[in-house]
Amino acid sequence: MADNTTELEVLDEIVDVLGGTSGQHETVVPVLEDIRDLLGGGGGGGGYNPSLSVGRADALTGADETAQWAQRESTGSGAATVRSVQGAAVAWNQMVNGVDRNVTAYGLTMVYANGKATLSGVAEATNNFWLTDNNISVVNGHKYLMIGGSEDAHVYINVAGIGNAYDPIIVTAIATATTRAMLCFTNAADLTIPYVCYPMLFDLTAMFGAGNEPTTVAEFEQMFPAAYYPYSAPTLKPVQIAGIASTDSQGGELDSVEWATQELWGAGIYGDMLYADRKETRVGVVDLGTLTWFKGNALTDGTGHAFRSISIATGANNSNFTDIQCAVDPPFVAHAIAGAWESISLGQIFARTDTIIAGGDSSLTAAQFKESVSGVMFYYPLKADAITTTPISPALDMTYRVQAGGNESIIVPDGEVSAAPVLTVAEGESAADVVMDALACIAAPDGPVATANHALNTYLTMQGKLYKVTSAIAVGETIKSGTNVTQTTVMAELIARTA
Repeated sequence: MADNTTELEVLDEIVDVLGGTSGQHETVVPVLEDIRDLLGGGGGGGGYNPSLSVGRADALTGADETAQWAQRESTGSGAATVRSVQGAAVAWNQMVNGVDRNVTAYGLTMVYANGKATLSGVAEATNNFWLTDNNISVVNGHKYLMIGGSEDAHVYINVAGIGNAYDPIIVTAIATATTRAMLCFTNAADLTIPYVCYPMLFDLTAMFGAGNEPTTVAEFEQMFPAAYYPYSAPTLKPVQIAGIASTDSQGGELDSVEWATQELWGAGIYGDMLYADRKETRVGVVDLGTLTWFKGNALTDGTGHAFRSISIATGANNSNFTDIQCAVDPPFVAHAIAGAWESISLGQIFARTDTIIAGGDSSLTAAQFKESVSGVMFYYPLKADAITTTPISPALDMTYRVQAGGNESIIVPDGEVSAAPVLTVAEGESAADVVMDALACIAAPDGPVATANHALNTYLTMQGKLYKVTSAIAVGETIKSGTNVTQTTVMAELIARTA
């Protein structure tokens, strides 16, 4: 068979061998059922049996889709194939660094340990329990995700400067403050005991940058789906992916492909790339403390001085760019510069084709600034001629089974947090789905109980076959061959109309 044979041509050949008519794709499903029976599968029942797949290739794949996720719901059934994985970086943080406590007040006892808060007893009045010391720094204007508590149970999380959160919510801080988190409750007879929650607080602006924050809790959870993440000081995290796992529509394990862990960094819109047979390193990294620096002019806003590095090829093709990523301690922020390079502010950083410029403290000498940024890692996109390719042999298995209504998730090594990668995936569509999709282009699918009205002499498809309506059908009526419809084919109808 020629390499360029299409899937439908393959199905036609199967139909021809078994005595069918080439091009009549509505016959494919029963033909596949015959093949299944000949191979001893399916126990004689009707319908397409995906367990007869060779490896995981029981499906035709749809168009490529590119999106950033660590977990998502599957929309197709059959086989999905990862075309590529693009690296990313996130300034990871989880700000609730609680102190283990066992406190009783107003009829309730709170036990707090390892991030888990458990309430027991009977609430007698409104009260609160401190979860942390004064160790949470809130920045005015930053967006935060607060998780913990339940409106139904009248339990909420409170952080001064941000507010209260019953259910997970994204809010904007209205003040800059150093504060602490507390777990609060109101006198509630419907508090289910024991009540368990995992209070968490994320600075989304620090993680993703101003204007790039997730806008919904669901969007955040698509990238970070775990029910609980322990406290973490601001830490730059790359993609760490060790495969893909999938579940069926009932949540049961469906499939998985596993690899050696691949670390993929990102810098702005750029990222390392992983394919089945190779990894392309597209992001460079340098310790800012290893560069040669000199002290430039005073910053125009009077906050400090510009410190400029030399002898580094950042890879930028334009003169000023912000597709960079910098470790968050100290908190350098990528800056889009419109004028002279002194127009940056203290703590801002940007790059040119051969230079990195940062806003530093005026009191520091160049040598002292160099020492202050020792260990701060700076990530930047490599120029095209600096990109390196590492072959992978044997190639990674990137095809796995999916089921509509199930889930797909990246496999992250135990104990690690991964930035959400950008994946290009062709999601599966079973042979039966292809037939149904093709038939839907001819007539709307329905039945066995009508979900729409059908007039006399119109057409519908049902269970992979084409039918002509012989008597009007109303919503809710049973559609039955020989009663209100008759089975037909496109060719038969064409002949009838042209005879």
